[in-house]
Amino acid sequence: MDAEDYFQCSVTEQSYEFAVWEQGDSSYDSEMTDTGQTVQMAVSDVNSQFSVTTEGADQDVSYRGLIEPTYSDDGSIESVVDVTDELRRVNGQQRYVVETKSGRPNDIDPELWEVGLRRANQSG
Repeated sequence: MDAEDYFQCSVTEQSYEFAVWEQGDSSYDSEMTDTGQTVQMAVSDVNSQFSVTTEGADQDVSYRGLIEPTYSDDGSIESVVDVTDELRRVNGQQRYVVETKSGRPNDIDPELWEVGLRRANQSG
């Protein structure tokens, strides 16, 4: 079993269902709205020294999530989760804000999405 297979198994076997909420249409709108979509995501802690660089800015994240990509009927990849979205566990209390999003092994044809997360109730 290679590393990609292992991580895909962890998404399948250790995941929870999360509802996807997004911020309003403008940057001044702090209201979150339910998109009506859910994702299966495996969440794990990252060590305290871990940081992710996105577009030249360091983002400290506390958790890492793994999500399998979804595809439309014509085979094109669908973006269900984006940076700044909030993921709320269905039948649970956990809430996370998506700080970073990277495709593994790449963003063009990802086998997994890796998202950097922080708790939703933490100040940035």
